[in-house]
Amino acid sequence: MGPSIELGGLSARSRRDLATLFGAGQRTVTVDAAAAALEVSRESAARRLSAWASRGWLRRVRRGLYIAVPVDARDPATWNEDPWYLADLVWDPCYIAGWSAANHWALTDQIFRSTVVATAQRVRRVDQKLAGASYLVHHVGVDRLEWGLVGEWRGDRKVKVSDRERTVADMLSAPKLGGGIRHTMEVLDTLLSVARLEDLVDAVERLDNGAAIKRLGYLLEVLGYDTAAIVRPLTSGIPLLDPSLPSGGTRSARWGLRINADVSGGSGAHRSRRRWHQSWSRQPSPEAESVQPAPGHVLQGGPGERPCSDPVACGGLRPQRPDPQAEQLVEIARPRPKPGPAPSHRSAWGDAQHGNHPL
Repeated sequence: MGPSIELGGLSARSRRDLATLFGAGQRTVTVDAAAAALEVSRESAARRLSAWASRGWLRRVRRGLYIAVPVDARDPATWNEDPWYLADLVWDPCYIAGWSAANHWALTDQIFRSTVVATAQRVRRVDQKLAGASYLVHHVGVDRLEWGLVGEWRGDRKVKVSDRERTVADMLSAPKLGGGIRHTMEVLDTLLSVARLEDLVDAVERLDNGAAIKRLGYLLEVLGYDTAAIVRPLTSGIPLLDPSLPSGGTRSARWGLRINADVSGGSGAHRSRRRWHQSWSRQPSPEAESVQPAPGHVLQGGPGERPCSDPVACGGLRPQRPDPQAEQLVEIARPRPKPGPAPSHRSAWGDAQHGNHPL
């Protein structure tokens, strides 16, 4: 973290210039726009904007683009604008995708440092930063911006984010957007607990990506779901299950995939956690009814939790817990004959609150 910036004083001229640039509610300004509004050369406008930024009145988003810092910001050096707002400002037309959209729709409880953005603009670098915020920028065709998106207001901008089915479809098309194929599978499993498989298949088919259909079919089999909803003939070629990993592994003759990633272990932990959570939620004690998670939410910090497949993106923020513990909790959650009347002052949820149940 850099040193803090104390707001510097402004001359009468600087106050007039800032009022000219931002007085009408404008939040951002470019060097060219400032030069035109202040009727000065481009070089003079760039120097003025840079000087105001050094004094804490503006924040540099990227070269030639600045945003006004709120006057009530405690430390202009550490103040940051909403990453979604900045992404839409810089890469419009675009939408929030991948793990960022999955987190927005409560399809994952993993914490990622970067925001995933899909844009129709030309992308020179995948990993980029704006005003200190990290982004993973992915190029898509203009036709991909016409369906499966929802508008979310962020400040004065309506930012587009992929809906639940489109989010998972994009991750199956490019697993790197989901933090790798293992985390993509966990998001898929969570989605299918709250949505229809047929709607997801429609979204994947609309992407017209044969590899995405193959990945979906294979992961459905691993997770134990019926694959009858996939009726479109498979394309030729043998794509990798996860293109971001080294090639190799066995070949799935049924799905025409090269299985270069082991997804069996991670799926067991994730599904055990979700089954444990659902089983526990079906018969809650009165004390627990007020704290049950909403449908589709994964119990944060629950048994069998694993970090995402991309330790750089996740920052290794989630400790890994062994699968046997998750299976043990599934066994605990199963109905058992009551050995006798329980003490009146202690319920199953009360045991958990007192540390006697391995939540």
